[in-house]
Formats: sequence, structure tokens, C-alpha cells
Amino acid sequence: MTYARTIAATVAMTIAFATLPQTPAPAAVSASPVLEVTASPIEPLEPLAEITPTNAIADVRIVADDERAVGIRTALDKFENAGWPLSNLEIRAEGEDGCGGNAGVRLMEQDLNVVEICTEAEWALLHELGHVWAALYLDEDERQEWVELRGLDSWSDADKWEDRGTEQLADIVAFGLFDEWHTPTSIASNDRNSLIDGFEWLFGMEPLNMQDDAEQA
Repeated sequence: MTYARTIAATVAMTIAFATLPQTPAPAAVSASPVLEVTASPIEPLEPLAEITPTNAIADVRIVADDERAVGIRTALDKFENAGWPLSNLEIRAEGEDGCGGNAGVRLMEQDLNVVEICTEAEWALLHELGHVWAALYLDEDERQEWVELRGLDSWSDADKWEDRGTEQLADIVAFGLFDEWHTPTSIASNDRNSLIDGFEWLFGMEPLNMQDDAEQA
């Protein structure tokens, strides 16, 4: 896969998040102090055609045009407002023919989390950012606890996508941060209580969409 990168002459704009109180982590999950994570130097590989802005938010770089960057910032805000900020991360908005044919993909480049997103659908972006969240905040023991909580056999080695603990986690993170009640149909268990319990175990709070009972109908 060819990864598009911005040239060294791109404009960097730093947008500071408002300082928010940290949500206490659930007993099962211990949050690592993400501010201690130092982003590796980002060396451009090749110019990104027709896209020049590079917006920096804390330790997150956004490589996207202005319109796509708005949606990316909104997704990042949801993690920040929940008390679980993301860092050491670059998000790249790609065309529909990118991401290996998927809606999005998360990968590592020289210890840097990279998310490529090839759709404007917020759910897909929240899903991929859920993988980044897990990489930042969950250790091996907590991943195994999650696998057992979900009644699975493996974090990432199951043959079927929907049977991997990492993919179920990403879907449940997206479920909990999405503005509307949306049931992920590709994973089991996906009944109301299982989804809520899973998100509360991870984030130590109710899903955002539970603030409006009407959205649960």
C-alpha cells in the first residue's frame, strides 16, 4: 500500500483542546498517562495530491482538506470529552480507492499510530480510533480480561473478523461514542445490555447516546 504524506512545506496549525476533568477509569482498566507518550518524528514519504493543510491537535496530526478535518476533529473531541484523549497519532483522509478496499484501517509506522479513513462515515472513524485507544490504554492482562468478558477465544487471532476481541472492542467504542443509538450487527453479543456493559467496562461511563432515551427506541 502506498501511504500519502504531506510535504515538508505544509502549514501546521495547533489547536489546543480545553482542559477537561479526567473520567475515573473502571477498576478493570487502568489508564496510562497519555501525555507522556512522545510522537515519533514524522518524515513525509511523498506529496499528498491536492491536499496541503496539516492540522495539529495536541499529539494528533490530521492530513485532510478542511471539510474532512472538521469531522475528524469532532471524533477526536468525543474521546477527549470522555476523558480518554488520543495521542501519538496521525489521521489521513484518503480517497475511496484507498485503505485496502476497507472503510478505514489502523496501522503502525515507526511506533506511530496511523489511521487511514476512506469514508466520511463517522462510525468507521470511531471504530478505527477505538483500535488506537486500545493500543494506548489497555495492557495485555486487560485485553485478556476483555476477551473473557465477551466470551471470545482470542484478541486478534480468530479466523472470523467478528470473533476477534480487538474488533469487538472497536465496534463497541464506536457504539458508545456515536451520537445516535446504533446496534453493531456484525458482532455477538450485541443485545442492549451487553453493549452498554462492554462500553462501561472500557470507558467507565454510559454510552453518550443514552443521554436521550428516545434514541434507544
